[in-house]
Amino acid sequence: MKVNLSSIKTLASRITSNGASLLKRERGLNISRAAELGITAPAGTTSFDVARVGRNFKHNEHYTDIFTFRGSDPDVVTQYIRKVDGKNVVETTKKIEKMATDEIDLVPDGSQVMDLFGTNIRTKVRENGKLKNYSDEVFTVTDEATPVLTHSKRVVSPNEETILLEQKQKGQPVKSIFNRYETDRFSTGDFRLLESKVSSDELKPIAENSYFLPYVSPQSKFTRRITHAAIDDAQFIVDPKIQIYKKASTRQGYYSHDGKVNLNLSSRRGQRQPRETITEVAGHEVEHAIWDEKCINYHMAKTGMFPELLEQLTPEEIIKIKKYEHAINHYVPAHIDPKAYWNNFAEVTAREGGNRALNKYYDLQDTIGKEFPYKHQAQFYPIENVDDMSWFETLMSSMKK
Repeated sequence: MKVNLSSIKTLASRITSNGASLLKRERGLNISRAAELGITAPAGTTSFDVARVGRNFKHNEHYTDIFTFRGSDPDVVTQYIRKVDGKNVVETTKKIEKMATDEIDLVPDGSQVMDLFGTNIRTKVRENGKLKNYSDEVFTVTDEATPVLTHSKRVVSPNEETILLEQKQKGQPVKSIFNRYETDRFSTGDFRLLESKVSSDELKPIAENSYFLPYVSPQSKFTRRITHAAIDDAQFIVDPKIQIYKKASTRQGYYSHDGKVNLNLSSRRGQRQPRETITEVAGHEVEHAIWDEKCINYHMAKTGMFPELLEQLTPEEIIKIKKYEHAINHYVPAHIDPKAYWNNFAEVTAREGGNRALNKYYDLQDTIGKEFPYKHQAQFYPIENVDDMSWFETLMSSMKK
């Protein structure tokens, strides 16, 4: 479709007090026209709209172009927004997509349900060609006369991440959690909570839970972050290092006595394995690190170095330290004797740590579900690999006494 220049509406007379005015607007342009305007059209789109808004009374130097692309799927729209302020150019790309309808059980047996509709908005922002931040935002509404709006948003920049979860209904108090984290751009997921705001004191335990950021992290960062959270919970004197490696093996991880918690991203399905499985493995290996440090502290105290460490150990812990040390000294790998490996006291202890980590993760999910009951199943907690049997194996393992 050829652009009819005479149809471009110049509306300079509609100028606001800030000097903003709609300079032009065209709808239903053929996608072939995008290249002529210096724009790369998203794959699968067939037409687009364009609008230009001038600003600051200098419309040649300060303006915003808005391109809206559409394709055969009416549930997906992509927007490209280019804001020019002299030499400074900010480009924003938004993919807006309607989500599959979800259902909320109104009664425990699922015989009565309520429809839940959602929209996902993924945004990337570049300033003068450099990535400034990206975000993932979800809005959901319940199908009722006075709907409940649940809004989640995660914004990632080079050294910071923010998390927002809020729920609103007319006539009811707003529930909200906002967290701001310092992150390391050179790592795959270290984090530190800088700021936490909640709408009520009841939400503080959720917001300040060290498992909260891993709960919403992308899969590529989840392994390191959930391990980081387990280490943070343990309150080590000297934190172990986290080593992520990739090796074709059924071995999902191990603790090495040089003070490293090693997690394998190539075991089974690597990063694609369920988050519950990764959580259990991380907790298991961190538990090895906990008792390794206890053993070291015990011997240092016994030799007269740092005798105060001995005062920090209970008689029960000292008994367990001796049993743990004996188990390590008589350790039999699983490939040699699976039964001896399974019954080894060190492995029994580590499995307890893995189960605690997993149960804390489940408890966080349950608590968020109770406080924010109208979330879409894919909102805030990424649903991945639900057909993976290792998830079921992890669940069954966590139930063993």
